[in-house]
Amino acid sequence: MKNEKKKTILVVDDVSGNIDIFRNILFETYNVIVAKSGQRALEIVKYGRKPDLILLDIVMPNMDGYEVCRRLKSSPATRDIPIIFVSGKDSPLDITKGLTNGAADYITKPINPLVVKSRIKTHIELSAHRERLQQELQSMVRACVNTFGEILSCSHPQAFARASRLKASVSSLAKKLKLNDVWKCEVAAGLSQIGCVLLPRELVESACSGDTLSPEDEAIYANYPELSHQILSKIPYLKECADIVLSLKNYEIKNAPKNDEDLSKLILGLSMKLDDLQVKGMTRAEALSVIRQKFPMLFDEDLNQALGEVEKQSQMVSTESLSAGMVLASNVYSEDGTIVLPFGTELSDSLILKISQFWKSRIPGSIEIK
Repeated sequence: MKNEKKKTILVVDDVSGNIDIFRNILFETYNVIVAKSGQRALEIVKYGRKPDLILLDIVMPNMDGYEVCRRLKSSPATRDIPIIFVSGKDSPLDITKGLTNGAADYITKPINPLVVKSRIKTHIELSAHRERLQQELQSMVRACVNTFGEILSCSHPQAFARASRLKASVSSLAKKLKLNDVWKCEVAAGLSQIGCVLLPRELVESACSGDTLSPEDEAIYANYPELSHQILSKIPYLKECADIVLSLKNYEIKNAPKNDEDLSKLILGLSMKLDDLQVKGMTRAEALSVIRQKFPMLFDEDLNQALGEVEKQSQMVSTESLSAGMVLASNVYSEDGTIVLPFGTELSDSLILKISQFWKSRIPGSIEIK
């Protein structure tokens, strides 16, 4: 087996003799890295190359194996690494404690080389299989997300444009604020308006354009976050995204966020309030000023810097040079003055196809993109 194809095993044991035994057993099949303390093991996993599996002793000074396992399993970045406890503690109570702490397996000392190799091979294969299944599921979820976006862009282009603007704003804020699982915020924002497909198109266009709605229409439009939640919560992996979207219903910004979930809802809520003000004619700077005056308790240095960054400069691009992912910097009008595509729309392959085949004679030859 070539070196670059070898899986990496982290051996954690404070006894050098035990480490040498594992090296001798595993070096031909695996890359073996070692740590002689629990703290050093955590540092290697956090700052070095993430191992494919960890062989972990239990009885060690300062930090025992149980605590190392607990910390690794509590972090989203390391919780999926298989851990096998290797210990001289062989009572059923000790073994049960190890497994309930999150270990994939438990091997007792003195070790049997064939057993060690067999257990390692099994758990690495199981881990790889889980990863493949997760990738396949994520691919299916991405396909669902893209399909929903295509449906929204065709049925309610104004709502799709708003969702595109929200996604761009939320993505930028989440990354600058170092939020965990940025993708959840991006999906929540990008599909926040999917419930609009169940509402009258004229009503949605008026709401997304900043028009004043009648009390009756306002009450109808206010249901879209709940409708979006009902659609998204049925899709695997999107339940948390659906909950973030639901927060838009009667959302009130009151207190500074205490955790990532609160921060996700705050970012989407702020982006929505900024978009509401901008579609009514305010510049981004004016909208930010209003938000800051209304909610001064929220704006620490990081959030101020993230919100205040200058937007990307726009440029004119010919319709023949458009590509998926480009964002409209201004409305695209037909010859009779009708808005064909609203500003903020993120171009998809289907929209580009419409522009090139169906709308080309109705719109300018160049479009403002940012």
